[in-house]
Amino acid sequence: MTVRLRGILRFSMLLLACACGLSAQSRNPADLAPGKLLVATRNLPDSIFAKTVILLVQYDAKGAFGLMLNRQTKVPVSRILEEDSAAASDPNPIFVGGPVSIGTVFALARAKNKPNGATSVPGDIFFISTKTALDGMLAHGPTPATLRLYAGYCGWDPGQLDGEVLRGSWYIFSGSENLAFDAKPETLWARLIRKADHGDLLKAALVSRVPAHSVGK
Repeated sequence: MTVRLRGILRFSMLLLACACGLSAQSRNPADLAPGKLLVATRNLPDSIFAKTVILLVQYDAKGAFGLMLNRQTKVPVSRILEEDSAAASDPNPIFVGGPVSIGTVFALARAKNKPNGATSVPGDIFFISTKTALDGMLAHGPTPATLRLYAGYCGWDPGQLDGEVLRGSWYIFSGSENLAFDAKPETLWARLIRKADHGDLLKAALVSRVPAHSVGK
């Protein structure tokens, strides 16, 4: 192997390591799973989902269910749940979780132990869909770092989301535990899409540097 080829291979391996560490994203439907993040690509044609970041709560043979993480409103929880005494003094804003069942409230909680009535999402995140479970969390005076409420949800029929990923509508990101409760949700999409762009550039550079012929002779 020549010195030049050895240098190319070392450079390629460095690029691959950087791409994996920097982006941690995929465009492979096989990577879809509960706890993964969907990040809308720049060319997503659907204006409802443009520039959105969605946490997948459910993904199985029945379809997919998720919540938008970056559509924070200025409406306090207390106004949406004004008839609920547990939320009467909650000043935290509610999020738009998605276009489906916008009149229904869901929640994500972050806790060391599973709250009663909640459904586990990978890591220390839990999904809440019942009034009893939600009232239990609200009674403890939660903060935006431990509980977030969402009006509506995002839903896909079986195979529908897979097709959207194949058409290039979504990046799939791992590491949702911190991002689900990100302190600056309004900039979350911009930060993640920059990582995706950088990852794509590095991968393209890697492919262009790898020799097309065998180097083992």
